[in-house]
Amino acid sequence: MEWTLALKLLAVYIGTAAASLRLAHRFVSPIRLRVALFLGLAPFLFVGKAMLTGGVYAPIDIPYQAPPLSVHSKEMGTEHTQTPLLSDVAFQEIPWRKAVRDAAKNGRLPLWNRFVLSGEPLLAVQQPAVLHPATWIGMLLPLAQGWSLEMALRFLLAILAAYLFLREIGCGEVPSLLGGAAWAFSDYLVFFVGYPLTPAAAPLPLLLLGLRRLVTTADRSAVAITVIALFLITASGHPETLLHCVAGGGLYFLFELFWAEPRRRARALALAGRSCISFGRTSSRRHRRPMRSERAPSTRSRTAFPICLACRERERRLPATTNRPLMRARFSGPSRPPVCCSRRDAKSGR
Repeated sequence: MEWTLALKLLAVYIGTAAASLRLAHRFVSPIRLRVALFLGLAPFLFVGKAMLTGGVYAPIDIPYQAPPLSVHSKEMGTEHTQTPLLSDVAFQEIPWRKAVRDAAKNGRLPLWNRFVLSGEPLLAVQQPAVLHPATWIGMLLPLAQGWSLEMALRFLLAILAAYLFLREIGCGEVPSLLGGAAWAFSDYLVFFVGYPLTPAAAPLPLLLLGLRRLVTTADRSAVAITVIALFLITASGHPETLLHCVAGGGLYFLFELFWAEPRRRARALALAGRSCISFGRTSSRRHRRPMRSERAPSTRSRTAFPICLACRERERRLPATTNRPLMRARFSGPSRPPVCCSRRDAKSGR
């Protein structure tokens, strides 16, 4: 059974990596076959064991340090935790993926996480990366193997983006490969690979490439590359890294603009402004809409209608700690009286 999971994991990764490299070769910069093989196999330096055995590249030894799983720690070989600092990956990031999968499996939009107490927002939290392509590609596999696939794709995205950018600024193949490996396997990206920070920071070189082409070529492909990089950074669900990438990209764009010919500056500014405004409007609407549905009832909707005698008597018998205005909001709304009043009126024929 394990070898079938490993084969499925490898098949999905190879297909996704081949498609990504093909798109980069077709629309960004030519990539020779041997270079593509190196880029595709580079993530195996860290996730190779999990990919070849159908395992999970995650700190799953952490949950075994406390009941109820601690009784199985000896048989699972997890008596000692290797990296306790990664507890958020085990207790937060992976459960969020499970919540997204549960919503999709049951035919619901992944807006609400029903597994935390009485529930919490899911899409509006952003860190579950509901809109990221890797999240949905991982649903082709079970949760454990899907998580390992996402980790491999994060390394692939980082090394591919850095390689393309270095080739864009005139570096040779070997220096570009070395620079891409240095970026993808840096301490920051490797340590935070299970967090939203790595997938948000990995496409930064691709963003720089797009901004450079806005100045040098000023065509639609430059706009497309910039928008795709911004989408991947935003969909990763870490607004702080998004701010850092946009700020750094803005400074680099000004640097390229300073050395550009005067006749290119106006068009570059126009394309950059148009792409940023359109993307900003789309992303802001996407993130605000789920939060509107999760707002608490307004003060007006809680107190706009008088409560009937039956409801008042029921509230009088409630414990003192009960949120009575919130109880009223459950049975009334901005356009209808309390439910008990509606039933009484219906029975009396009014």
